Amino acid sequence: MTRKNSNKILVTVAIFLSVIVIPTLIIYIFEGNRLFSSWLYYWHHASYGLSFGLVFWLGNWAIGHFTATRLNWYKDPSRSNTISVIAFIVYGIIAGLGVPLILGHYMLHITGKQLINHAVFNAFIALSIDLVVVAVYFSRFLTKAMMEAIEKGEQLEKVNLIAKYEALKNQVNPHFLFNSLNTLAGVVEQDQKKAVDFIKRLSNTYRYVLDQRDKELIAVEKELRFVNDFMHLAKLRHGEGLILNTAVNSVQKQIVPLGIQILVENCIKHNIIEDDFPLTIDILEEDDYLIVKNNLQKKKSIQSTVPLGLENLKNRYSLLSNVPVVVTETPDTFVVKIPMLNTNAE
Repeated sequence: MTRKNSNKILVTVAIFLSVIVIPTLIIYIFEGNRLFSSWLYYWHHASYGLSFGLVFWLGNWAIGHFTATRLNWYKDPSRSNTISVIAFIVYGIIAGLGVPLILGHYMLHITGKQLINHAVFNAFIALSIDLVVVAVYFSRFLTKAMMEAIEKGEQLEKVNLIAKYEALKNQVNPHFLFNSLNTLAGVVEQDQKKAVDFIKRLSNTYRYVLDQRDKELIAVEKELRFVNDFMHLAKLRHGEGLILNTAVNSVQKQIVPLGIQILVENCIKHNIIEDDFPLTIDILEEDDYLIVKNNLQKKKSIQSTVPLGLENLKNRYSLLSNVPVVVTETPDTFVVKIPMLNTNAE
């Protein structure tokens, strides 16, 4: 049996119980065996109960459908639940008084104070039973609607996070290309042969950038190989003034693509690099962090602000992990710690 057919059967059973069985049982409690003394007697009294059942079922169904589709159960479940409860109670009072007043007057020919007492008494009984029926049958309907709203909200949140993460990753590619072309301009002025070699290596490194653009995480080992190629290109321009030391054992753990490269690139961009004042970049590990550390010798022309690449890196990690990127600056060193994650990269 399919889920759709199962739901149809449940709805049919609920209608049968609400409109026919329960009203008949209630009337039987008051009338006893006299209810079945004749078909006319049964119809005269049962139609009273059936009218109650039909009015309450149709009204409750309409309220349930409206509250499930029009209220925002995901963003404000408390407000949605309050509105639903109030709507059921108000309708129950109106229907509970309206039905016995109309039927009592036109079917039972009751008038005056007796009609009022008759309506109040029957309204109290009908409302009490209605609330039980609502709690039993319609709570499932509303709970399902609320769960669907929550699921829809979670899917929307996931889509928004993916879109935000893709936007952050797309910032890296033009940033990398722009800085690489600046480096190439400097190499061309110094040595054309080195420039040709630079272009070949740049092609290889940029291919790596494009290959990783659709991945959230990548093995530290692959990123380190890419950084070594990147540093070779950087040394073509800066010579012996640029030193890289690497000591990382957890090469199978994962980091965001271009994570190390961004930090190394920031070191080169924001610090003086000369043979007499070499810039030393150390790539280390500590616990579950990969550390990029450099001696601090800031360029005066660079403003003291958070680099775009570092801010990008923080934002990307915030979407993937609760472990933050840690930045520490002393008068002599600048240290950035990025989390190494255990999620397998593709």
